[in-house]
Amino acid sequence: MEYPDLYYIVRPQGCGCTSRCFAFAQCACASLNRSSFPFNPTNSILKAKPIVNECGLYFKCHQSCKN
Repeated sequence: MEYPDLYYIVRPQGCGCTSRCFAFAQCACASLNRSSFPFNPTNSILKAKPIVNECGLYFKCHQSCKN
């Protein structure tokens, strides 16, 4: 079966933190999210944004990244 280009899955783009992200100024995720993480300590979204950049399986983020 062939699908139109619209339906091809593209690898997601997100953060690429290579440090432990203890300081927002050094964190690529915070930078992409306009210098702050949009989550509170219980991982609820604090403020709706058009795009929330998160760490994930395909990204370089350290496991201690708060994002």
